[in-house]
Amino acid sequence: MSGSCRIVMTGGGSGGHIYPGIAVADWLCSAAGLHREEILWICSDDPRDREVLSSYGISCRQITAGKLRRYWSVKNLIDPLRCISGWAQALRLLRHHRPDCVFSKGGYVSVPVVQAARMLGIPVISHESDLLPGLATRLNQGASRRICIPFEAAASRYRVKSRLLVTGNPVGRTEPEQGEFLPVPVPDGAFCLLVHGGSLGSQRLNSLIWELLPRLPDDLRVVHILGKQETRRAPQRSNYYPVSYLEGGFSRLLKRSDLVISRAGAGTLWEQALMGKAMVLLPLGRDISRGEQEENARYFAREGAALCFFSHALDTQRVIRDILSLVSDPGSRRRMGAAAQALVHDRGAERIGRVLVPYVTDDADKTVR
Repeated sequence: MSGSCRIVMTGGGSGGHIYPGIAVADWLCSAAGLHREEILWICSDDPRDREVLSSYGISCRQITAGKLRRYWSVKNLIDPLRCISGWAQALRLLRHHRPDCVFSKGGYVSVPVVQAARMLGIPVISHESDLLPGLATRLNQGASRRICIPFEAAASRYRVKSRLLVTGNPVGRTEPEQGEFLPVPVPDGAFCLLVHGGSLGSQRLNSLIWELLPRLPDDLRVVHILGKQETRRAPQRSNYYPVSYLEGGFSRLLKRSDLVISRAGAGTLWEQALMGKAMVLLPLGRDISRGEQEENARYFAREGAALCFFSHALDTQRVIRDILSLVSDPGSRRRMGAAAQALVHDRGAERIGRVLVPYVTDDADKTVR
């Protein structure tokens, strides 16, 4: 891409920042008449970011960016220099491409881009998926004309409340339907328990499920996405399907499931809630995260939309008892699924896109469908 573009998007370091942004880009192209060539994504120098964006036909430029850590690491000595370098690179890219606005999806790479946009007087719109805003979002809020948030309950976390807009979360592309095909065999009428711990999996969650297996009815099917863990440690049972990763078919599998056990990432929760799934949540603890998953899980549990258990006080036997109770209680699962569905909607990409439309189209009223 050379010359000007209409919008620069930024965010990266995880799929949780990139895939929702892609959903917004898709809406702008399909409903607001934007051409894909008019979108540039500034991402981190992680090759996975470029890989994902390229697979969706989005042009990207990579910059160096220092990670904003809350713990001691020798990299903390180098990262301030990476932040300065990233800011200089972002400034150069924005001057060259002259976008009408910048859309930030968060992540540490967004900070130098947003601050460079602020210096150049380019309008910034930000979106945060979690109830607890990330450090990047908190740093970017002063430079953002609008900050789109998932729930009204998140508003108290921000100091610039007049700029907040509750939009919900964007949902990425769903996989095309292929009849009744499922990536693993689950017979019609069989109870399906879906377990997944994110792309990297979860050793603790895996161990809990393996302990649970002997206590489940033989006619119940367990589909367990282990992440990038070795599957050879998984037990062999006729009703248990361990897979390391699903290239496709996850949405269809989720739709077919009766109960889901998972972490509590914002994208995961939103997708599961949209399908009205009863959920048992085991969020990442504050020992290895900033606590955003715990906040998400608490909110869903408070609204009757999930059961949640925290890693710092995990009673394995109680978790297993509660899972078994849900398995045998379809009424509770239905109520939980309905409560989850009431919290979310599938218009997040559209609502965010409509905030961006006045900046990226010449005639918003005529363009938006």
